[in-house]
Amino acid sequence: MITIPYFCKKYDFHNPDILRQLVKYLNIKPVTGDLETRGMRFYREEDLLIVYKQIMKMVEEVGVVYK
Repeated sequence: MITIPYFCKKYDFHNPDILRQLVKYLNIKPVTGDLETRGMRFYREEDLLIVYKQIMKMVEEVGVVYK
């Protein structure tokens, strides 16, 4: 389990808002997000990694340098 900000740091992805919007659009549900975790939403890292890889694939196809 991982939060979106930590995922972005780990994979050197500098725009967590894009990832958040795609996660919301794709209706990927968090694993947790209750009072115990202070509202932090933890997602399965595998789910976020699938979205991240698709973003990077699209960027490569367009030929845009993203960092």
